[in-house]
Formats: sequence, C-alpha cells, structure tokens
Amino acid sequence: MNVLLTGQRQVGKTTVCKQVAELARGLGWDPAGLLSPALLDEDGLPVAYHALMVSDGEQRLLARADGDLGGPRIGRYSFDANVLSWVIGELRRAISQGCDLLIVDEIGPLELEQEKGLAPLLSDLIKGEIGQSQNGSPPQVGVTESRTCSGVLCHSPNKLGTPTFLHDGSEDPGLLWDSPARRDLPPLLLVVRPELVGQLRKRLAGIAFRTFTVTQENRQALPDAIVQELFADYDPGK
Repeated sequence: MNVLLTGQRQVGKTTVCKQVAELARGLGWDPAGLLSPALLDEDGLPVAYHALMVSDGEQRLLARADGDLGGPRIGRYSFDANVLSWVIGELRRAISQGCDLLIVDEIGPLELEQEKGLAPLLSDLIKGEIGQSQNGSPPQVGVTESRTCSGVLCHSPNKLGTPTFLHDGSEDPGLLWDSPARRDLPPLLLVVRPELVGQLRKRLAGIAFRTFTVTQENRQALPDAIVQELFADYDPGK
C-alpha cells in the first residue's frame, strides 16, 4: 500500500519521513526521494526550505521567503526553477533505477493549483511508469549506443523482483526496458497538507493510498506504522 502523510505545519512530517527512510534502509531496502527540511528564524518560523535527497544526502536551496530565486512563487515563497528541475530529474532517476520506496516531501499548492513545481512527477505517477511512450505503451528495447551501459543491455531484479533499468550516467538518463512488460512504481510516501489531501487523492485516483496524520502525540510511533503499511512483511517487534 502507498501512504499519504499529512498534518499541521511544523508538526514533524519531514522528520517522520526521514525516520521511515532510515528504518527502510536498516531493513535492507533502498529508499529514495525528496525531503524538504525547513530553515527556521530566531522565532522558530520557517524562512526557507532545502531540497535534500534521501539517497545520497545532497542538498540545495529550494525556496525562500526573503528573496527572489527566479522561479515560481506560492504565498511568500520564491522557488528556484533549476533546483525544481534537478529534483524532478533525481526522482525520475531513482524510479528508473528501481528504488524500493519513493518519498516526496511535499506535494502542495504549487503542484495542485498552479501545475508547477513537481507537477511533471505527478503526471509520471498518473501514468504509472517513468518513460511511458506517447501512445500509452511501454517503450521497447532498441536504443542508441549512447544509452547503453558499456554497450551491453542487462537485466537485474531489484528487491521487489521487478526489472531495473540501466542508464548512461548522464543528467537525463534514457530508460532501457528489458521487456515489453510495464514497469511498476515503487511504494510511495507522499506528504501533503491536510486541506489538499482530497485534491491529491482525486488527482491520483488510480493509486491506492492510506492516509496517516502526524500529531504531537503519535509522531514517535508513526514511522514504524508507516513502514509496516508500506512493506507488509515488516515486523516492528523484531
């Protein structure tokens, strides 16, 4: 099952996502995706957000309230368009490489109301696969030499038993399909504001989600419950 994680501002949604990733990694899974930790001012209020990659810890300034980063705006925040493009590329790369869990912190008004930000990734999720062809069928094997891995097309199952895809290491990797079968998405953990849960569910109507709400009272126990939901064979008592 996939998970929508919601809760009031500054209640700890990003921290819960980070702990879920740590638990998954400790169990031998390969989590990937985006965390958006806040930079707080002296009063504890967020003034900026970073884009932090789950897989390798790379971090870039994503949005700030006290300046113009040259990209789209939502409320008092300006976003960096180049960083948004980088994030989308990294998330697509993670899926194409066969990650076992994709975390996206968060899907907000920028995506759902302005069709900007990470909206292209939502389109990927709606299709149910990355690299889908225009007619809705998966692309077939048959690629240029620049998109092979040392000139060899290989197959390697990931922990979920689904095909992984090779790339040439470039910023915009081509996806190689080793069969005409559809490439399933990994389990999803998507963060969304409470007032946008219904809108996101409607947008991703073809994907089954269970919603968890972070509160001050449950945020310590919630990561275990979410991992158990995402990976049905997980036993928190072990």
